[in-house]
Amino acid sequence: MQLVIMIILALACCFFANAHLTCREDGEYKKSLVMKALASACFVAAGGIAVTGCWYTRFGYLTLGGLCFGLFGDVLLGLRYMYPKKKETFFAAGGACFAAGHVLYVIALTGLTPKVMYFAAPYVLLGFVLAHNYLKKRGVKVKKLIFPGGLYELLVLFMGGCAVGAAVFALSPGTILFAVAGVFFAMSDNMLAAEQFGSAKSADRRRGLSILYYSAQIFIAFSLILLFVI
Repeated sequence: MQLVIMIILALACCFFANAHLTCREDGEYKKSLVMKALASACFVAAGGIAVTGCWYTRFGYLTLGGLCFGLFGDVLLGLRYMYPKKKETFFAAGGACFAAGHVLYVIALTGLTPKVMYFAAPYVLLGFVLAHNYLKKRGVKVKKLIFPGGLYELLVLFMGGCAVGAAVFALSPGTILFAVAGVFFAMSDNMLAAEQFGSAKSADRRRGLSILYYSAQIFIAFSLILLFVI
């Protein structure tokens, strides 16, 4: 029953996420923000249900905390369209919430086994090179946010590396989903930077990053209930 409700919430998340993008493209920013918040509330609710079936309570609640910070970050990022003069402030505040969520994810993943760190450094190095090349091609210029943006990028990649390490050293359907989510997070964040600070906007890129982002959060929510040894 838990899994059925979570699947319904995942589908609702997709519905609201699509509505959010449609409203934003039509310039209905208030409605877009509501749809975005509802989409995020769905993956948080899915995570809340999954926690009750997660055998590792500490991992469950840390991960749920990360999902909640994702909701806060989504709302703050959505506010930048309603208040364009403060878009950098809201962008930075949203990024700070996501960073806090990633820290919780890292703590949760390293709690499974410290061996996840073996994958962190090479993953960060490879990911940073790929991200740098991608953002350079997109003409991204972040100006004042270059330092915090760089630190955030390293944190996202570090979390992804830990997730891959968990899938190797603590193999389960849940850790595999978390590893995929880590990759999706890095991809969506770089696409978001390209969309926000790049030389050209793209509706296809916005939809692509939205699919990757919400898929990542849904996968993380489902990882809790699927965290069992194969």
